[in-house]
Amino acid sequence: MGADQPNNIEEASSIVFDALSSHQKEHLRQLREEDLINEHFGYSSWVRNLLGHWIPPMPKGEVYNPAHPDDISGKITEMIWKKFYKAESLFSVGDNMSSAKNAYLFNLELKIK
Repeated sequence: MGADQPNNIEEASSIVFDALSSHQKEHLRQLREEDLINEHFGYSSWVRNLLGHWIPPMPKGEVYNPAHPDDISGKITEMIWKKFYKAESLFSVGDNMSSAKNAYLFNLELKIK
């Protein structure tokens, strides 16, 4: 990752979201919450590699950071999935909402950046 290391999990989530391909976005949109754990060796592994096994910085004076890249990548996967799930559930009324749904998803992507 180099100089653009995230300072917190929200920044890490934004970096990951920006790097998602359309295929990855579609894959996450189709997952059920109970199936997120199955992404540990797939999508979450990609997250770990993208972030260089990043863990949040420790507060000053702390000597041990209990965070592990596996846990962090799982949390980031869940955070991004929840953004998609929220957007999808808002527009589950019917297909006549597709333009509003697309506008919302577009604005969601802008807000995450």
